[in-house]
Amino acid sequence: MFTVVRCSVVFLLLFGCADSGTGEGGAGGNGTGASNRVALPCDVADIVQSRCASCHGNPPSSSAPQSLLTIAEWKAPSPTFPELSNGELSVERMKNVARPMPPSGLVAAEELAVIEAWVSGGMQGGECEPQTVEDPILNADPVCTSMDFWPAGEDEKPGKTREEMFPGMPCLDCHQNPAKYNMEEGADEVFSIAGTIFPTGHEPDLCAGLDGDSITDVLIRIEDANGNVFDLKPNEAGNFLRKASVAMPYAAKVVSATGERAMSYKPSTGDCNLCHTADGSNGGDPNSAVAPGRIVVPLSP
Repeated sequence: MFTVVRCSVVFLLLFGCADSGTGEGGAGGNGTGASNRVALPCDVADIVQSRCASCHGNPPSSSAPQSLLTIAEWKAPSPTFPELSNGELSVERMKNVARPMPPSGLVAAEELAVIEAWVSGGMQGGECEPQTVEDPILNADPVCTSMDFWPAGEDEKPGKTREEMFPGMPCLDCHQNPAKYNMEEGADEVFSIAGTIFPTGHEPDLCAGLDGDSITDVLIRIEDANGNVFDLKPNEAGNFLRKASVAMPYAAKVVSATGERAMSYKPSTGDCNLCHTADGSNGGDPNSAVAPGRIVVPLSP
């Protein structure tokens, strides 16, 4: 599910290339020992750093199945399609309009040309090493940023509306299985999609999330299986919802004036907080990706 990066969402961070400064030989792998180094050609490393390393780092995050920082990792068989190397599958995914990699959209044509030529040429070593850089928002320490909690077991709080209730909790599951959440009866509203967006990645249940009334540029953008696109706006507690039906599976991303975070996984449930818990979950579905934590705001560029 989202993001950040653990059911869902893989999101982009922009990083720079770090020159290892060791050995001789250039990006093409010519020179003493270049083809055996872990480092990548610098033009390739630049693209890996900006397009891949936020999820395919060491260790991988956001449900990425492997790291892609070294020559050996690019040449290794893909965990999901072992008949292909990670490099070959990466090129295929970079060309795949329906399931692009990175999931926020296809890479630029000139970037694809660099990666494709390098992979088809045998993935020779070079002089630059992409670095793993943690996402400071998604990987922030557990905290309730708003310091505004809903009392457990109550469905409303003075001054709050029902739409602001129980931030962080699985909305659809609670409405359908009230006893599971110590509720006497389920609510009459039926949602197709509902969840909570937070300022950071590991905020606790019942903590009010992003104040969508004050921060008005943040939206949850959904594209359903039929290609229909619609935006959901978080309310004062960070909760967002849609009652009209949605064709599953759907793609989702958080967009704002500063950037976006896109999910790498297309879920078939609209109960976002079922997976986007404080610690991250797959919602009990072994076929689902594991979320990295809460749905969070995009990083500034």
